[in-house]
Parts: sequence; structure tokens; C-alpha cells
Amino acid sequence: MSLNLSLASVFPFGDPRRIFSQGTPKEVFKLMKETWEHCAPTRERMEEDMLNWSRVCDKIIEAKGVMVPDMNFRSGRRLLREDGKATAPGELRKTKARKRDRISTVPWNLCLHPDLKEAEMLLCGSTE
Repeated sequence: MSLNLSLASVFPFGDPRRIFSQGTPKEVFKLMKETWEHCAPTRERMEEDMLNWSRVCDKIIEAKGVMVPDMNFRSGRRLLREDGKATAPGELRKTKARKRDRISTVPWNLCLHPDLKEAEMLLCGSTE
């Protein structure tokens, strides 16, 4: 949302290309809706989260709503080390990864709204 809002602000007030603002609740809702519909999350990511939901809930219920001991629900980029090495096959991390072992969770490949390609070109030059 921040990326799309920032890109839209490249255009002057009153310009029809300035499609996003946060001046009113209605404008904020439009920004949120458009970002979710056109940018994130991906269908695959939503599917992954939904398929794991019942397993995670069962573990929390089994632990009576408190922290689940010795359970690491992380997978993918948080399970892998920054140098690309993984834990032994079938073995999950037992502790929180140290900073030097974690892969950055900053989404470097941010997705921007399709209507803001022109704004990106104005700021960054060619997008290719």
C-alpha cells in the first residue's frame, strides 16, 4: 500500500492518474482494496496459509492456548539460512534463527498497481 500510495503522489493534485490518497476512510479503503486485488498476496501464498491453518489451530488448542513448546511453525525463507543451507532433512529448527542465519523477510520484489507503471517510469527511468 505504501509503495502504491507513494507512486500515485508523483502526479499533481487533480490529475486523474493520482489514483490513491488517504484523505478519507473511503480513499483508504480504495487503496487497500486495489492493493489486495492487484498486488498481494498471491493465490499460492493464501492457499499455503489456509491449508496450514487447521494444523496450527490444533496445536494451539492442544497446548491450551499458551505458547506451543518445541514447535516451530516457520517454513520456507525463515527455515533456511541466509547462506542457502537448510537444516538436516526432516529436521525443524529448535530455536529462533540468529540474525546472521535468517534470510531477509523484506519483500524486495514489491508488486505495484498496474495503473502506476507510468509513475514508476517517471521516478526510476526505464522499468526494463
